[in-house]
Amino acid sequence: MDKIAIFIENYSIGNSPSIVNLLDYLSDNYIIDLFLRSVSLKRDPVLEKSNIRVIELEGEISFSYLNEKIKSKFANYKNYICFEPHGFVLCKRLFPSSKPIYYSLELYLKDDHAGLVYPKEIMEYERKHINEIKGLIIQSDEKEYLFRKDYDLPDRIPSILIPVTYCGKSNGQKSFMIREKYGIEKYKKIALHLGGIAEWFSCIELALTFSKIENWVLLFHGYPQAGYVKKLYDLLAYNHIENVIISQDTYEGFEKRFYR
Repeated sequence: MDKIAIFIENYSIGNSPSIVNLLDYLSDNYIIDLFLRSVSLKRDPVLEKSNIRVIELEGEISFSYLNEKIKSKFANYKNYICFEPHGFVLCKRLFPSSKPIYYSLELYLKDDHAGLVYPKEIMEYERKHINEIKGLIIQSDEKEYLFRKDYDLPDRIPSILIPVTYCGKSNGQKSFMIREKYGIEKYKKIALHLGGIAEWFSCIELALTFSKIENWVLLFHGYPQAGYVKKLYDLLAYNHIENVIISQDTYEGFEKRFYR
């Protein structure tokens, strides 16, 4: 089997379907060396698969020392895949001649990365070497446009779009659970905002925008930022906004809730 090296730093695994699904899919056909540094939620079952070897890197790292060590133990990779700026920098420092595939989950824009850890040294190193990537994986055309513009990424570097999906098998049956729970008419379209209800997601601005759009309902669902949810509720009440819903439900067993 061919080998693939994957790099993740300053991120989490267990609550990222994009990471879990990619590891699960690739490990069926490749041997995976998974390089981790400062990574949380590492108890996902996918990491127990026999084709995935986890290499933990913690504390201060002497990359000059590691560069020599990895030549004998970690080599002959068919591809390198890195997640986000920190994973990219980790990959390039361990394997300076590599041309990794860059997987973008968040948008670390130079002048707009609120809520994201993006130190100056990581930003400068990443952007200095970004044109050395083999390809880009990102979630949508809109995100790709913003990424390419902000990073000045040349057209010669290809991209592939992989939308965020829930972990597990796909289900083709349509559910009306959300419409029934919140009494949303069939003719109205629903925009679902997942991930968090927080200032850095611009939820208040989104609510004001959707309040002006006819026949649409905006549903917020995710981890609430302390104090921010109250501001959002106050905004909805003050402006008499009726097409924005806030859900703070916590679901255990996602399939039972959304599929019948």
